[in-house]
Amino acid sequence: MSLIFRFLMIAGGLLLYLIPSVVLASSSSSSSPGNVPVNEIKYFMSGIVLVYFGLFPKIPQDSGGSGGGLDGSFTGDIPLKLGENTISVHVVDLAGGLTAPHPVPAAAGSSGSPSGREVLTELNIIGGTPGGTELRLDVPLTRAELIGILVRAMGNPDPSQLLDGAAAFSDTADHWASGEIALAKNMGLTAGYPDATFAPDTGVTSAEAVDLLNKILGVDLLPGPLSEAPIEKALEAGVIGADSPLAVDPGKVVLKGEFYDAFGDAALNFPLEDGKTLLQTYIKPDPPSLVIDPPAPVTPEPTTPISGSVSPDTVTVKVGGKNVEILDGSFTADIELAVGPNEILVQAIDLVGNAAPQTVTITRTVGAAASIEVQGPTVVLTGQTVEFGVVVKDSNGVVISGACVTGTIDDPIAGVVEGNTLHAGTTPGVKTIRWHSGGVTVVTEVEIIKPCGIEIDLGEIGGCSIQELETRFSDQVSASGAEAQRNAEHLKGLIDFFNQPPGVSVDLNQLNAHLDRLEKIRLGAR
Repeated sequence: MSLIFRFLMIAGGLLLYLIPSVVLASSSSSSSPGNVPVNEIKYFMSGIVLVYFGLFPKIPQDSGGSGGGLDGSFTGDIPLKLGENTISVHVVDLAGGLTAPHPVPAAAGSSGSPSGREVLTELNIIGGTPGGTELRLDVPLTRAELIGILVRAMGNPDPSQLLDGAAAFSDTADHWASGEIALAKNMGLTAGYPDATFAPDTGVTSAEAVDLLNKILGVDLLPGPLSEAPIEKALEAGVIGADSPLAVDPGKVVLKGEFYDAFGDAALNFPLEDGKTLLQTYIKPDPPSLVIDPPAPVTPEPTTPISGSVSPDTVTVKVGGKNVEILDGSFTADIELAVGPNEILVQAIDLVGNAAPQTVTITRTVGAAASIEVQGPTVVLTGQTVEFGVVVKDSNGVVISGACVTGTIDDPIAGVVEGNTLHAGTTPGVKTIRWHSGGVTVVTEVEIIKPCGIEIDLGEIGGCSIQELETRFSDQVSASGAEAQRNAEHLKGLIDFFNQPPGVSVDLNQLNAHLDRLEKIRLGAR
């Protein structure tokens, strides 16, 4: 084998070995409009000289930021469109080896609705410097730039190109915006100056900019008298707000950023005569498409998934009023349901606010009885009628309204249960009540005690003092000394009992003793 052939074999193998490989860490799948950082991306060897994010070359950096790719990492800030973006990443080594592109998914605009300026940028109605993306927001807006923006916003880029070089005014024939200016004149947007000039490169004033806004938005067609001055008219119609820089000084030269914000908001939100906005009328009249996967119309579950697909022009999906993330043209959301029919509004919304609404109706039913909760007294007097609070719930904890509940007591002589009401009998003691609903049974206990024959409104005792009770029964009691002291002690015990907070355990023997003594007082016994 010749030396040359051997050299080629070795060099070829080495070249194959040196072709770099790349590993992409997960980047953010959701970001605000603007730039997205693509970072934590590793390649396996040094010697790589360029990293390409789409068409944006970056030099690898070491951990100290001095260049050279010493730790095999790189990062880049990439401009994003609204909606889904796929960024191809390549790496190039010294030998010219190029990896296959690695797609990095990223979504912009999912954190909220895009601003008017962002929409104008996305639709190429406003643009940056030639070959770049810088909008130069702090630079004065020229009259030619203003006309170009308004003509494009009315969906007229092609006709204006046909008019390139048209001498609409004496100073516009050789201007880069000659076609747009000629078209604007034909549309009646501008008549230029009395000397047949247009001054295309002169800065536009607030009054001039707002006057053209009023014209393309049809403000003069609105009902009701409006001011003649352009800025006052725009304020009255709601084209601009009182805090807009365009409302400050009619003769002030407008900066690009000031006009982009004012016009973007008006083009996106101000309704024309037919109720649609400027962008919906001229740029994108049709809403996006929305297909909803048929959900189960009836379910006992507290939540249900709503899913579907949307067309690529969709930037926002709302389900039940909440924004839902779009991935590869599909979406899904878990929606909470109330018992009964639920009407869920699903909307696919495009860049200019066109919405494709659909309503899904799902009925949530109540499941079978899974639990019974009982609240009520634990001590009842013989002959007394009391009600218990009985609640039946399904497995999801939903109260089953109108559920059939039956109760039975273990001693028929001790009482009868009808629905949730106990009619206590004449037999004292601790009794068991079994509550039934569906296949569920809950057991509670109640103690039935004798009232010792006393007939008094026990509610009147609560809050009374010993002296008040003694006075109340003074005509029946003629005790003195130790006997009076015992009466007072029993009366105090009753007062303490009826003044106890709810839930405190009761000594029934002591209570009976107090009631017995009160009966003796009532009968005048010693």
